[in-house]
Amino acid sequence: MTNKSYKRSKRMLFSGLLLGSVILLFLPHAVTGKLQSIVTGVFSLPLRMGRIASLAARVPLTRDSASASEFHRLQLDKRELTNHVDTLLAMLSKQQADIERLSQLRSMPIWERTGFILADAVHTLSVDRLVINRGEEDGVRVGQYVLASNAIIGSICKTDARLSHVALISDRESLIPAYINSEQTLGMLRGMGRGKVKITNVRRKQSVKEGDLVYAKVRPGRLEHPFLVGEVQEVKDDRTDLLLRDIVVRPAAKLLEVLKVSVIHCGQPI
Repeated sequence: MTNKSYKRSKRMLFSGLLLGSVILLFLPHAVTGKLQSIVTGVFSLPLRMGRIASLAARVPLTRDSASASEFHRLQLDKRELTNHVDTLLAMLSKQQADIERLSQLRSMPIWERTGFILADAVHTLSVDRLVINRGEEDGVRVGQYVLASNAIIGSICKTDARLSHVALISDRESLIPAYINSEQTLGMLRGMGRGKVKITNVRRKQSVKEGDLVYAKVRPGRLEHPFLVGEVQEVKDDRTDLLLRDIVVRPAAKLLEVLKVSVIHCGQPI
């Protein structure tokens, strides 16, 4: 008797489900949409709770759900990863800045056969001398000219494997052949110390005035093309020689604020 009732119940359940499916098939779309919304609203909360419980069981990220040592290790791993990303971003930023500097220099036709070694000023020895973070291993050699702000600021006076000393144009050991406006007005750009620069050996009869531009003269193997150094700041008569003039030069770059430089590498572009 019980088996017959059970079989009859199964038949009735099957018939009911079949009849319900047929009815749903012919119901208007608006009605079925409302039914779907009701079902979703009823079962969404239990489903969300189950998902949250599952994630909480798999990822213990809080002090309550993880041991103190495990939580501390996770925090250290997170900090290490963050620091590593910050370091990579800083390296990328510096490389992009170096590429931009090289692009600006190489866009000038006069530098087509000239290489540049990019460097940073890492130490100031005096107002007239600084140290850069490139040396013989990078191709730096004594006598090479050094640029900053697209102007010559000095030359390499000492090197070792990884560092080099730059004698700025104001250094007393700095002596650079130069000319004013045109190569008809030649002289020697001489460092006077304490940030001061003069041009000597310019004859009194030559026309020179304040604001005239001063260029480094071409020197094969060191400078293939003339390049800006500064401008005439003051013109006076030389007290020791009545045939010469005493010309004070204002550097084109601010020597005390130099942070990044480019060493000119003639003949072997880098």
